[in-house]
Amino acid sequence: MKLYIKISLVVFLFLGIGLIVFSWLEQRLIPGEVDKRIQAWVTESCESCRLYIDEVNVTLFPVTISLGHVRFVGGDRAATEVSFEVQSIIVPIFVWDLLSGTLHLGKIKVIRPEVAVIEGNQRSGDSEGLGNGSGLSFVSEGITLSEGKFSYFREDRGKSGVIRVTDIEAQVQEFGSTSKLLHAWTKAQVHAILEDSGEIYLSVSTPLFSDPEQIEIELQLDGQNLKEMNRYFEPSDGLKLTGSLISGLAKVSIEGNQMNGSVDARYKGLDIQFNRTDTRSELTAFFQNLVKSFKMASNNTDRTKQDQVQSIKIKRRSEETLLKFIFRGLKDAALKVTTT
Repeated sequence: MKLYIKISLVVFLFLGIGLIVFSWLEQRLIPGEVDKRIQAWVTESCESCRLYIDEVNVTLFPVTISLGHVRFVGGDRAATEVSFEVQSIIVPIFVWDLLSGTLHLGKIKVIRPEVAVIEGNQRSGDSEGLGNGSGLSFVSEGITLSEGKFSYFREDRGKSGVIRVTDIEAQVQEFGSTSKLLHAWTKAQVHAILEDSGEIYLSVSTPLFSDPEQIEIELQLDGQNLKEMNRYFEPSDGLKLTGSLISGLAKVSIEGNQMNGSVDARYKGLDIQFNRTDTRSELTAFFQNLVKSFKMASNNTDRTKQDQVQSIKIKRRSEETLLKFIFRGLKDAALKVTTT
């Protein structure tokens, strides 16, 4: 009888030690090692990038990494700077797939991200990317993003324009660097609110690792108060808008430095005022407003569907970032709708 008691005590002792070691690994050693490796990977992949993580938690059954209050900044404010803050990122990991040389991630959850892109008027150098420097192939079952915010600032000649998007909900399909997914098209779908007014439905498809870039974009915008867009267009473009966009659908196809696209828009009460800028004299602004008054209809709801669609074909400038290129294309197409 005493032997059974001794064996039971030894078993419980080892179980207790095991639980203590397990707890220490889960709460101390593993989170610290995860944080260290993430920081080293970011620094090695992008010299100008800085990543700050306030909290790292790891659960072993199932294996999940949770990052709390993540902050990132990279780039040059005079050219292009990207920064974001995220309340939490949850990453499930299928560890057994590591035996086959593949990092297999489950559906990644990104909660309350706030992203800001600032574009200056200096030319950016070669872009830095967070590559897969380890040579380990990876696959993710996708990303879900909730309660997001996005701000795009364009700074030019001391003036700053801004576009703000809130209430972002997004889904990204499976993607990765395995032979099956390396050249596959990945699709992201987004629902959001533009400038506290219009409702956005956005679809973006691209093979993530393609060279040159290939991107297909479809953007639907409904119920937008155009006056709210003046914080972006007025400072550097000298455009002042009034009226309402009832519905608009833009389709853009990008391959390398070439863009083809079309815009279908229905609007009412529209007026566009061309103001003087550093690149547009008062005389030029006067004649543009004069021509606009003869050509532009304030409403187009009674026009045929074919009349409401206008196409564009433009080439990317050497100093343009991808975002600036897309915004310029959409603006040019929208102006053609209103003045044709």
